[in-house]
Amino acid sequence: MANSSSFDGLHQLQGGNGGGFESWVQEPLADGSPVDVVFATLSETRLQLGPWVRDYRTQPSHTLDVATYQNSLKEADKKNELPWTSILDGMAEKYNGNLKTLLLFSRSRFRRDPDSLPLFGRLPDKRVAGLALPNPKKAFMGRSLLSRHQELHFCFAGAHFPISDIAAALEDAKKDNLEEAKFLMARTLRKVLRKAHRAGLLDDGTLLILQGDLNSRTVLPSAGHQLDVLSEVLADKSLQAAIQAGMPFLDGEWFEPSTSDPLELPVTYKFSFDVGETFLKGDSSLTLKSVLDAASAVELSPKSPSSERYHATLCSLPAQRLKDWGLDFKEGSFRPFRFPASADRLLVWAPRKLARRLRWHFPKGGYEVLHTQGGSDHRPVILEATLTVASSMPEASETSLPDPSLLEPSAQLVEAITQDDAEDSDSGESPGLLGSLAMPLRSLGGYAR
Repeated sequence: MANSSSFDGLHQLQGGNGGGFESWVQEPLADGSPVDVVFATLSETRLQLGPWVRDYRTQPSHTLDVATYQNSLKEADKKNELPWTSILDGMAEKYNGNLKTLLLFSRSRFRRDPDSLPLFGRLPDKRVAGLALPNPKKAFMGRSLLSRHQELHFCFAGAHFPISDIAAALEDAKKDNLEEAKFLMARTLRKVLRKAHRAGLLDDGTLLILQGDLNSRTVLPSAGHQLDVLSEVLADKSLQAAIQAGMPFLDGEWFEPSTSDPLELPVTYKFSFDVGETFLKGDSSLTLKSVLDAASAVELSPKSPSSERYHATLCSLPAQRLKDWGLDFKEGSFRPFRFPASADRLLVWAPRKLARRLRWHFPKGGYEVLHTQGGSDHRPVILEATLTVASSMPEASETSLPDPSLLEPSAQLVEAITQDDAEDSDSGESPGLLGSLAMPLRSLGGYAR
């Protein structure tokens, strides 16, 4: 979303109420709860957020009375040591778009963390002769808030994960496609976590909320079966342990609060720029399961590469069905990573003990995809949530905490996941934060690869 040259402002973007984005950010949640935080990620945009934010700040009637934004290109400029690097990044932005985030919050519930610098890291995607090509949108960045009444620390981060290596992994006939894709996803999650850790943003009272185009992909291991790369990473406890290996005093994990069934994940990619007829008629949901259920069973010959299953599965769907859904399937140029996927997600990293104090409620049941917002091969995703943090963990939960020694990853796994660590160099010290909180929040990801 928001990468179309036809968009010239946030007023043209949709919100979750059937109306516009600008009015939606001020409305209560679907269950009537007031909103304390709105966090929006535009993963590939050409829109200017600065003028909108400055105008917003002049209107004192807003309940969310603090507005701030981040721009990946400007964050990168702070790190660039050579002037020509900034010039190349600027040229790349005009071609590829830019990663930007918008954070609105209530001053009565939150305050800026005066001791935390913005979180930022590049996520190189394509390389030539070992050198990363400039691409400011492939990055992650975030800002930290402290709860006003309890000392809890929230880092809201937007991201656009790389895809080139995962695309290649899904086509590699010599490797386990799923395991290779999981390793690549885990390395990226480690980069985010490691930057946050070295910047002193993670401790026993921290929630790191990460959203955006996380570029998860669908894997078809056999006929009639589907797996989601990101869900498989989150479910792999040894891999989770490897992600935080070598980070002293961290005992946490990544999780996705809004879904427990990967089969019910919504399709957010890969669409035509035009809206599908199904959604113009009022339908509002398309899941990975519904796509597979509509396809015919595909049996490959023993000599066929496993990557052929993706192409054959989409070919088994009636062309009119694909068109009505608005899915973009070009037979001649199709590659497995372009299979319909749930690419745009929201994750949370939290210490294990804190995670067991979290109670999530989703007034709309979970992710809501805005299928009537065209102009991109992704569809924007909204998540409305109320988060309650209990002041203490029930005693019964103490016995359910896993023994860390049982999660010890093998040396080979740690080596595989940590091989990109040399790219990071930030450091910092961590504050100590604990407490309890009830927080209605609203998240919107406007995503386009």
